Amino acid sequence: MKTERINVKWSRKVWTVSILCSLALAVGIFELIEAILQPEKLSFIIGLIGIILIAAAVLYAITFMPLYILLTPRSFVLKKGLGTIELPYSMIRSIRPFNMQKDYRLFGSGGYWGYTGLFMNRELGRYKAFVGDVSQAFIIITSEGGLYVFSCDNYKQTIQKIKERVNSLL
Repeated sequence: MKTERINVKWSRKVWTVSILCSLALAVGIFELIEAILQPEKLSFIIGLIGIILIAAAVLYAITFMPLYILLTPRSFVLKKGLGTIELPYSMIRSIRPFNMQKDYRLFGSGGYWGYTGLFMNRELGRYKAFVGDVSQAFIIITSEGGLYVFSCDNYKQTIQKIKERVNSLL
């Protein structure tokens, strides 16, 4: 088995939210900088705190945005904006399509460069999501009880390929 790369497609909603939020955040930073330079409008500390909060939101989104998946001979790997998540096939207990559209976001992004963070499902409980398009989502449950939701192009074929790799270890 050789390594296979599969792209994470972002839905039209994710693209729209991401572009509009990025524009709004950029305008917010420029307005705060302008206000800081005019002391009678806004205190320096409040302006600086605003800029730091905006920068933190952008950094979070860029850090966790899902980019692509690698199916290596030994593991499933998600490449994020910064870093990776690696799940060895030997740890994967089950994988299946997943509908997260009615789930609750506890912490993270609800569309700004993807659906990322900690989410809640009534049936399964808390799970970590790294999704570009909710219509292509699938869940991986690990032998340690970890719940991870991902998405990618051709997700049904990807699920089948992962199942084959997991079963080849048995």
